[in-house]
Amino acid sequence: VLDGTSLAGSPGTPGSPAVAATWPTGLVKFSGKTKDQSPGAVLENTLSGSASILLGSHVVSSSNLTIGRKKSASSAVSAIVTAIGAGGVIKAYIGGNSVTSTCAAQGTDTLCLVDTSGAYDNNGQTVTLGNLTLPGTMTWSITDTTGGTNASPAIPATPATGWSNFKPALTVTTFNGGNNALTGVTVTSDCSSVNGASDAHIHQYDDKYDRTGVDFLNPSATSHKLAKAITSNTIEYKVLMHNQYLNPAVKFHVGNSSYEPSQDVGYVSVKDYQTSATLDLAALPIYSGTSKTTGVTGKMIGSLVVNMPTDALSVKDWWGNGDMRVGLHPINPGCGGRTGGTTDGNMYQPVIPPANGVDGPGIKGWSASTVSLNSIGVRHGGALTVQIIKATTPNSAIELNDSNGRPEYGWRIKSGEVANYVLAEYTVFWHHPSNGCYGDPAWTKIPGPDNGSSTATTPAAGSTDPKLGDLSGTSGGTVSSVTVTVTGNVMTTTITYSSGGQAIITRTTNADNSVTIVTRDADCVASGAGCQGITDTVYGTSGNILTGGDERGNQVRTGRVSWHELIRE
Repeated sequence: VLDGTSLAGSPGTPGSPAVAATWPTGLVKFSGKTKDQSPGAVLENTLSGSASILLGSHVVSSSNLTIGRKKSASSAVSAIVTAIGAGGVIKAYIGGNSVTSTCAAQGTDTLCLVDTSGAYDNNGQTVTLGNLTLPGTMTWSITDTTGGTNASPAIPATPATGWSNFKPALTVTTFNGGNNALTGVTVTSDCSSVNGASDAHIHQYDDKYDRTGVDFLNPSATSHKLAKAITSNTIEYKVLMHNQYLNPAVKFHVGNSSYEPSQDVGYVSVKDYQTSATLDLAALPIYSGTSKTTGVTGKMIGSLVVNMPTDALSVKDWWGNGDMRVGLHPINPGCGGRTGGTTDGNMYQPVIPPANGVDGPGIKGWSASTVSLNSIGVRHGGALTVQIIKATTPNSAIELNDSNGRPEYGWRIKSGEVANYVLAEYTVFWHHPSNGCYGDPAWTKIPGPDNGSSTATTPAAGSTDPKLGDLSGTSGGTVSSVTVTVTGNVMTTTITYSSGGQAIITRTTNADNSVTIVTRDADCVASGAGCQGITDTVYGTSGNILTGGDERGNQVRTGRVSWHELIRE
């Protein structure tokens, strides 16, 4: 370290960080329950000027707000937040949201009303609520707006000035004998060539490989194996998921070594996977290994599979709440599945979804003036996302995927913590040819059919992607009867449909304890011996368990259609 020459003004003045403005926040803490009586409790617009909620003189909501029957305090808050949203000047959040420190300190039984009008010291404004019909035992208490900082809109950072000669401050000027701490170590905050390209993706995966889902431990495309991203079977991890609401047709098979590709057993709907208002990472299972049978004893992952029915692209009321939509999010792959840009980083073109049930596009949560830390919305443009995270990840590193407090959109690692805790990430969505991005004006949740086609590709040898197609044949029908016969080491299941067609599943336990499963659907059986059906060989000890075809649904189904786009990071 050599002597330097100080400039005028040395030793200079230290800089100061920017001080962000803090929005004033009013609180309404609920307790008790509404009556279990039709038509359900309603917060009425009985205030001056036909308002149901006022903040000072500002009308937060002018409409009646439906809360419902026998709803708890947290459910009441969730209903109000969903109705008001964060689109106006006074924005509504569920307590615990980090939008302001005042709101972050509250529980889920508290409604936070954040005043973003620009009056940062606009404290002492009173929250007023209209009449509540059928209140039961429900009451509330109100805290006036507080927490604002008199800064408009913030105190900018002050840069340091001047510079000094560093040498006099050093007691040692010769350094040697050290080692590069990163020698032999690959450190990545995004996927590198070691783990595969961060935008590795496969178009029309189901058509190419003739499968209805993906086994990430042993997929048809070896580039998408979990082992490509996690190279040691002793690494321990947990599994997060988000954007479930937009992909309700998908089923998830995780942490269960009984998985077999031809059996519709052991799956859970993504609608029920991590869609609660709270999530404690400490309560999540710890997994290890990158195949069905590898890993630390007692923690082997066993399975990591997504699958969906053959009508996943059909318009249905998948959630049972009147929201008619396709079962897999329809977007263009450039909209949220690949590497983030300079203005959205690891948020991958985030979008703020409209109210549940509304058809229109979402609102883009990034712009030319944002980066990943201040862009907002659900990640990956709404694609179903599976995050593989370090087992040591703390609760402080996660957040609801939807900042408006809708847990049905799942949980995720915060943008600023992605490099610290995310090991791998998979996204699945419908690559629709004309629906564009979730934030585009023409986007719709009920797009037209996708008539594209793909060239068939041979799956990797021994791959175990699921294939749970329609067994009833093109004529459809409901199940009339199921018969099972066992002869020696062969179990035969015959499914007869109301149309008269039959499907036959034969399970043969081999000498090495593996099980060979041959599935012939109704069309195949009707065509005679010339159709050999689909053959899968499963290595395990479950050959004596009666599962598979006899447990398939009995509803009328249609032929399989192309359903998804798969991306691994």
